[in-house]
Amino acid sequence: MIQILPGKEVIGNADIEIGKIEYDSRLIKENDIFVALVGAALDGHDFIQNAVSNKAACLVVEKDVDADVPVKIIVPDTRHALALLASKYYEFPSRSMKVLGVTGTNGKTTVAYLIKSIFEERGRRTGLIGTIEYIAGSHRFDPMNTTPESLQIEQLLRIMLNERTRFAVMEVSSHALAASRIRMIDFDVVGITNLSQDHLDFHGDMENYRQTKARLFDRVHGKEKWAVLNLDDPEFEFFKGHVDSSYLTYSISSDKADLYANNITTTPTGTRFHLITPLGEQDVEMKLVGEHNVSNAVCAAAFAMATGLDPAAIARGLGASDIVAGRLEPISNDRGIHIFVDYAHTPDALEHVCSICKSLTDKKLTVLFGCGGDRDKTKRKPMGEAVSRYADRIVVTSDNPRSEDPETIIEDIRPGLDSAVPTQFIVDRREAIAAALKTCEEGDILLVAGKGHEDYMIMGDARIGFDDRKVIRELLGEAN
Repeated sequence: MIQILPGKEVIGNADIEIGKIEYDSRLIKENDIFVALVGAALDGHDFIQNAVSNKAACLVVEKDVDADVPVKIIVPDTRHALALLASKYYEFPSRSMKVLGVTGTNGKTTVAYLIKSIFEERGRRTGLIGTIEYIAGSHRFDPMNTTPESLQIEQLLRIMLNERTRFAVMEVSSHALAASRIRMIDFDVVGITNLSQDHLDFHGDMENYRQTKARLFDRVHGKEKWAVLNLDDPEFEFFKGHVDSSYLTYSISSDKADLYANNITTTPTGTRFHLITPLGEQDVEMKLVGEHNVSNAVCAAAFAMATGLDPAAIARGLGASDIVAGRLEPISNDRGIHIFVDYAHTPDALEHVCSICKSLTDKKLTVLFGCGGDRDKTKRKPMGEAVSRYADRIVVTSDNPRSEDPETIIEDIRPGLDSAVPTQFIVDRREAIAAALKTCEEGDILLVAGKGHEDYMIMGDARIGFDDRKVIRELLGEAN
C-alpha cells in the first residue's frame, strides 16, 4: 500500500501486514498505520509514543522520530499522504460513483440537500457529506466538520458503494481545500454558490480565500467533467478562469445564463418561480423561502442537468425538497409571528436573509444575532451594519463565544449598529430570545440568526447544549 506515496523515505521493514489507517493515536490497534498530521492547534508527531504504545506497526511522519516500530515512512506532507493511503485502502471509491462537490461562502448546505432531493425524486440513491450530517446509505453520522478528513471521506464513500449508492454530493469547505482533504476525490461535477467575507482568521485575506476556493475547479478536466458557475457573483470571471471542463452558468437576474429563474414570488411559507434551461422550461414551487434560495435551487438544477437529468425531473425534485434544518427554518406558533431560525453568520449571508425577511412583512422585523469568538473579528462591524439596514428592532447576544469574553465581542459589533434602531444587548442567549419574543406582535417577523441547526453553545472549552429552535418552542410554551 505504501507504494502509492511519492517522495518517501522508508526506514525499516516495509514488508509487513498492515491493519487499518488512523491519524488519531487513541484509535490505533495492533499493526495499524499512524499518520502524524500537522494541524493549526495540534501536531500528530507529539502523539507518536501513544501510537507506539498502542502497537502501531507503521508511522507516517514528516521528520524522523525516535520510535520503536517495524517501519517509519518519512514524507513531505502527511496530509497528502493520508489522502493517498486512504484512497488506496478503500479502493478508490470515488472512481466508481458520481461525486458532486459544491463550495462557496453561503448556500452550500441548501444546494447539497436540493441536489439530493432532485436525484432521489428521480430514483437515484444519493449520499451526502456536509455541515448538518453525513448520510451514507442507511447510516447517518454527526459531522466532525463540513468536509471531514480524507480518511473519513473515503470511508463514507466506501459505505455508500457497499450499500449500492452510486451518487454522492459533498459540501467542500475552504479548510478542506487548503488541507488536501479532497486530494484523491474524483469529482464529476463541481460548482460554487458565491464568495464573500468569511474565514479570514484562517486564510488571512480575501485573495488567499478565493484562491483556495478555486482549487476545487482545478480538480476537474475535460469535456466529460462539469463546472457550475454563478453568473450573479462578482467573482464569476475569476472562477471561470480556473475552469478546464464543460460548464453551465446560472442566474436569477440575467437571461444570459444557461439556467435562470424569473417570475419569482416568495412568501413566508414558500417560493414560486419559472425555471428556464437549455432543455426546456418549468414552473417550480418549493417550501424554501427567499430569493437566495431560488439562486440555490437554480444552482442545484445546474448540477443535476450536468449529470443528465431533464427539467421536469428537476422541477419535481425541487418541489419535493424539505426545509433544510436551520436555513430560514420556520417555527410555528399560535401568536401569529413569523419566526425563522437561520445559520447566517457572515455579513453577506446576514444581509441577504434580513433583506428577504423584511420583504415578507409590512410590519416589524426583529433580528437577534451575535458573532462567534476566536474567529474573523473584522466581520463583526459589517454584520452590525447589515442588520441595521433592515431591522426595526435588534437584539445582540452571544453566539459561540469560545475563549473570548462575550461582552468584548458585542463591543466589536456595536460600531456597526445604527443608533436610530432600537437595540438591546443581552449576553445570555436564552434571555435574549425571550426578550425578542416579547417585542413581537402578530404579523411581525423574528429572525434568530447565527446558529441555525446547531444544538450547542461553545463557551470556553465547554460545549453546552443549546438549540435556538428548542429554546424558542420552550419559551413560547412558557408564555402560554
